[in-house]
Amino acid sequence: MTGMTAERVGALATEHGIVVLELNTRRPSLEEVLHELAAGAREYGRPGADGHEPARELA
Repeated sequence: MTGMTAERVGALATEHGIVVLELNTRRPSLEEVLHELAAGAREYGRPGADGHEPARELA
């Protein structure tokens, strides 16, 4: 379940007569956060990987 606190989920369960023995809040791991941040990043390290010529140093 996303978008609600554990307290709210517990309160809703109680309102509907559902017994909940345990609720845990899950937070994303560092790996998941970094993956999400990098999802839209350009690929670096391979010249021309994006279809453009690599930058050249001016002399």
